[in-house]
Amino acid sequence: MTVVGCLLAIGTAFIAGSYQNLMDYVQALFSFFNAPLFAIFILGLFWKRMTGTAGWTGLIAGTVAAVAIDALVRSGVIAVSSQAGSFIGASAAFVVGIAVAAGVSLVTTPKPDASWSA
Repeated sequence: MTVVGCLLAIGTAFIAGSYQNLMDYVQALFSFFNAPLFAIFILGLFWKRMTGTAGWTGLIAGTVAAVAIDALVRSGVIAVSSQAGSFIGASAAFVVGIAVAAGVSLVTTPKPDASWSA
């Protein structure tokens, strides 16, 4: 496991080295993971209809949206700074995560109301 951890760390260092500075890399990671996770958490917290399947699909869709925005920014298709790209990616991850989770929740079977009472 130590060897695997070291190989993962080396691979991550190569990825981080492709960014202009470490803060750009950290902000990109936050847009990939924190923004869609926050969206799913908030939706699940305030909407009783939310399902587990919707949570996972929303989380994955939000992450994919943020990664796609990052790829477009890094390739120059979207001409903004890296920090602005991370903000756009986080925004896209949040919106896509909520939209997908809400849509999937509406087409999946919700928990019975009896399971909510104490």
